[in-house]
Amino acid sequence: MPPEEGLSGVELSEKAAPGSGVNGNHKVGDVTTSVDMTSNDSGITREKWGKNIEFLLSCVALSVGFGNVWRFPYTALKNGGGAFVIPYLIVLFVVGRPLYYLEMVMGQFSSRGCVKVFDVSPLMRGVGVGQTITLFTIVGYYAAVLAIAVRYLVDSFRSPLPWTECQSDWYGCVSSSFQGQV
Repeated sequence: MPPEEGLSGVELSEKAAPGSGVNGNHKVGDVTTSVDMTSNDSGITREKWGKNIEFLLSCVALSVGFGNVWRFPYTALKNGGGAFVIPYLIVLFVVGRPLYYLEMVMGQFSSRGCVKVFDVSPLMRGVGVGQTITLFTIVGYYAAVLAIAVRYLVDSFRSPLPWTECQSDWYGCVSSSFQGQV
């Protein structure tokens, strides 16, 4: 085993000249990062995707949620229907997919979370914090949307269904002529 193997990046940076970029010590802008140089002698192999389409579909599954399925038809109809879908797909594949891969590769390469991964560049330090704040805002919004869906799910087990008959406090309710025929 060479003398450098098994040492952490901090220990190696003490042996190398400061800021030289040798043995795992990398200086980028004002931020110095260390790479862990430990080897994997345990024989554990990392699993890989069988096909590229499997990876792509798993990314889609993680990205597309209830809010996208619920809101997209309304947004498409409001903005021109099919004329909206074509530019949407173009922007999705030209801008969205490369940015998705960029963030994923940055996180995998640096082994850091979404806030710390952008410390590589002093200009980008606020991006991770902004992403986190945006995430919590969106989660609060979709929690309310999901609460409505859960409410309707619970009410669908009642007999008779609450929305089959007009209530006196509903303004402008129209009785269905198909009641009892289904």
